[in-house]
Amino acid sequence: MRIVIDPGHGGSDPGAVCGNLREADLTLKLAKLMVEKVAPPATIILTRREDQDVSLSERVRIANYHNADLFLSLHFNAGGGRGFESYVYPSAPPLTRYYRQILHAAATGFLLPQGTRDRGGKEAPFYVLRYTRMPAVLLECLFLDHPEDARLLSQDGFLEALATAIAQGISVLRREKELLRKFLG
Repeated sequence: MRIVIDPGHGGSDPGAVCGNLREADLTLKLAKLMVEKVAPPATIILTRREDQDVSLSERVRIANYHNADLFLSLHFNAGGGRGFESYVYPSAPPLTRYYRQILHAAATGFLLPQGTRDRGGKEAPFYVLRYTRMPAVLLECLFLDHPEDARLLSQDGFLEALATAIAQGISVLRREKELLRKFLG
């Protein structure tokens, strides 16, 4: 399985910022931790490996060029909420919605016992979800401007545990894909 992980924002676009928490830094750290956690034979491609500008069209180009099986865009939220939510494009096919369901369940399985809120699966016409040619899911992993979410994000080991949870979801997807391949011949 080939997975493109997109650490949202970067470079001149820090994304959400609250105190010492910057979305671009958190997404990159989470993505790098996921590279360590996703077991072979999966191939992981990052849209960026440092704090640099990468346009939305370039992120899509990378995913489409590598003919990925999954595009996973990582983000952190702000703006007066709390918790975790996941997105697919409004006209996403059933397979994409199924992938989102698996990844959402994996993340919330870790996050809910931490006292966070499950804001559910949602739809949005985000550029990276619309123009990628493979199942594409965008995760909004907590709110930087909510005191409890920010406290969790500041704890040692929290992002590593979140990366492990999402990587476990990817392992489920990989097993499911192999089962489908064997079943369908």
